[in-house]
Amino acid sequence: MASNKKTIIYCVLILIISLIFIAGYVAKHSKENDSSKSVQQVTDNARVISTMELKSIARGGVVSLVDDSPAAFSWAPRNQKITLSEITYWLHGATIYRGKIPKSQNVALFKANVGPSILNISYSNKVNITIQPAFYLGSKNALNIQYIRDVLQLNNDGKKSYIQSKQLFNWLKNDKWKTEFEMKH
Repeated sequence: MASNKKTIIYCVLILIISLIFIAGYVAKHSKENDSSKSVQQVTDNARVISTMELKSIARGGVVSLVDDSPAAFSWAPRNQKITLSEITYWLHGATIYRGKIPKSQNVALFKANVGPSILNISYSNKVNITIQPAFYLGSKNALNIQYIRDVLQLNNDGKKSYIQSKQLFNWLKNDKWKTEFEMKH
């Protein structure tokens, strides 16, 4: 009888300790999930380029473009103001891309441009932004450029990030910019 009481007491004690452990575990992980949600919400609402920066670009930015030809020709817009307005509108609506970008395979060395067109924006105090469709080289034996749909690589004064903008991606990748630009001489 005494051993039965001891067994019951041990079982109750183990049950209580287990419940305390489980309650602590659940509380800890729910706090981590809540804090990661708030960080996620903050970063989702954060802009890659601030509204103030976009206004500065719209007021005094200079746009140029290097095309996707092997010679990588330079282009300038026929109307800087209209082109800047269009680009800043797309950048204002862009979201931060959180997916993975595959690594490029090692391929042969090329003495020519093999990537997509690159948009250059320079403004106040020589701050430079470059934007190009996100891509990677797919095959080891041949040049196989793979694009990540609607994703752009943005280099803002040396800080690289990835954004999503369907309009800007299509405009750059599908050479829709050519109707607004002329080749620099």
